[in-house]
Amino acid sequence: MTSRPDQSYLDALAKRGGARVQNSSLVRKKPLRRSSPPKNFRAKPVYDIEKGEYHASKAEYARWQALLLLEQAGEISDLERQPVVVLVERRGKARAISWRLDARYVEDGAVIHEDTKPRPFTPREQLLMRLWTHFGPGPLRIVERKGRGWAVKRMVVPENRATK
Repeated sequence: MTSRPDQSYLDALAKRGGARVQNSSLVRKKPLRRSSPPKNFRAKPVYDIEKGEYHASKAEYARWQALLLLEQAGEISDLERQPVVVLVERRGKARAISWRLDARYVEDGAVIHEDTKPRPFTPREQLLMRLWTHFGPGPLRIVERKGRGWAVKRMVVPENRATK
């Protein structure tokens, strides 16, 4: 025979916020629900106070530092941080479709657009990459960290600029 908890125990439990008393039974205050995946994939933002720069993740900041070193070494030139590329212009009331990338630079005479993605692509990013193949201004490199270096995760070349 199981004994029912006495009322003072239930009242003390309700005071702590774990449950509330309703007809001598325990009822949760909030229903259990599955948590949705975080919007930023648990990325830790980085603020470079000296330069006044904001980076959305540690990986993006590390890649920016690597690109600065490449520019100093002379391998790339005209490095630009977070350029906005408009893929589809505004038409009537429809908004323009644009993408804020991590960097744009010139390498071997070609303008390269680059974004750092150390995680799976979101549906929005997949759509933007498909639009890039039709309307992109030049090659797009998606890079990720591999060991101590960087690797190209995906290369998107617009159809009108594809070399044959």
